[in-house]
Amino acid sequence: MYGILGVNPSSYNIWKELGFLAEPTIQVMIAPMVTKFLGSVPDNQIKEIAEKYVDAFIAHAEEKGSVNVFGIELGANAFEGLKDILASKFKK
Repeated sequence: MYGILGVNPSSYNIWKELGFLAEPTIQVMIAPMVTKFLGSVPDNQIKEIAEKYVDAFIAHAEEKGSVNVFGIELGANAFEGLKDILASKFKK
């Protein structure tokens, strides 16, 4: 069955049509918002934020088997190593 404008919604991939807009949108809208947000994060919360991100990566890698980061499949052990590195850096 076809939806609006004769497009089959079960097989339509919006990225094929509009993916070229992702980079300018990220550069013009999202990057400045993220930069502004990160600039407002108090220094004493950076450690907690980093730890929560690494824990999320570990949980996802354990659930799915790995996490694809820039085309590289990383398992939970890689993020455990990152967690150790961050812990040693934040001690200083």
